[in-house]
Amino acid sequence: MKILLLLLAMTVMGAVTFLGAVVIESTASLSGLNGITMLSSNPADHAFSPLIGSRGISYSLCNNFGTSVANVYGLGVADRAGIFQLASGIRLQSSEDYRWQDQYASLAIMDPGNHVGIGATLHLDYQKAGSAPSTYDWSWDAACKADWGDYGMEFRLIRMDSEDRQLHITAVSRLYSDMAFATTYVWGKNGYASLRTASSYTITDEIILQSSWQSNPSRFGAGLQIKIDKLNLSYAIRTHNELNLTHCFDLGYSW
Repeated sequence: MKILLLLLAMTVMGAVTFLGAVVIESTASLSGLNGITMLSSNPADHAFSPLIGSRGISYSLCNNFGTSVANVYGLGVADRAGIFQLASGIRLQSSEDYRWQDQYASLAIMDPGNHVGIGATLHLDYQKAGSAPSTYDWSWDAACKADWGDYGMEFRLIRMDSEDRQLHITAVSRLYSDMAFATTYVWGKNGYASLRTASSYTITDEIILQSSWQSNPSRFGAGLQIKIDKLNLSYAIRTHNELNLTHCFDLGYSW
């Protein structure tokens, strides 16, 4: 049944974003973390890193900057077969005059404890604006990571072969059993650079709090994750220095 769900998601794909900026993180988990994937376990976040390492299915809704025309919807599925991590999904932003879809599939090789891994993701983007011809564009991500003891690092190439390509370098520290900290430096096209920091605090096995900040543009994020057996519920907000709040919701099931 799990494999059938994975194959279904790979064939049905179609999903997300606003203002044509396909690197917008459109899940509650990444909104609360300002896009730092090393602290996420949401299957839908394989759209941003092939090394999330979780198994399950997740639906997300992201209301960007408080306007319904910028709503982004997403569906992601991930599973494991030995050392191979497979994921696929769809993200969609649609209004009367504009439609954007990101269909992706990822493959990674990871050790059983998800401490060391390398992987890649292939994206097919569809855009249609007004009466202009629709366009299809391919891009790809690649990532590698390693954890040792209480520390870890991750290198990610995002949306290569596109105008939105970026390099993310992340360092993680887990000095306490219930708390993790991460810092990411991002390089993009035309001299773009941004510093991001995030923390994840496990209050109980059922409740996780997230907080984060990034420098360019200046944005704060905060999130709450609730786990009920294998059901996962998340809500996050993210500020913007010029626009209204972004609200995101996730509903997922892990196996």
